[in-house]
Amino acid sequence: MSLPTVKSPLSFWRHVQPPVVVETAVAARPPEPALHVVLNIGDGPGRPLAVSISQRLALGRAMEGEGEPPDLDLTAFGAQHFGVSRRHAALVHQDHALYVEDLNSTNGTRLNGLPLARGGRYRLRNNDELELGALRVQVRALPKPR
Repeated sequence: MSLPTVKSPLSFWRHVQPPVVVETAVAARPPEPALHVVLNIGDGPGRPLAVSISQRLALGRAMEGEGEPPDLDLTAFGAQHFGVSRRHAALVHQDHALYVEDLNSTNGTRLNGLPLARGGRYRLRNNDELELGALRVQVRALPKPR
């Protein structure tokens, strides 16, 4: 008695045509104007640093010859001493709001004392306090220029 020949279940897929890609025109949104904020870096009143964020601003500390440097180098504020990673966190301007995102930092990021999940994105409000490792950064929004 011979066994019946069984077709591979994958043989069906050999005869199926690949899906057709249909391109649709999507109206491009004009870019949002840059958001202007002041970062008070350090304990107490901190040292103010005015920055403009058009889309994304990576915060960290630069190391000569070691990977991509951050957009904003915090080395002058004692970043290495306070445990700031090379690419620690990012400030993201999206949909008329400002967010913070931890970039898988070694010593973590806190928002108003609460630890953030690595890779998570959290909305920032005026006068929120970030901790990049142990470096404190207060975020203050500047009024829109007229």
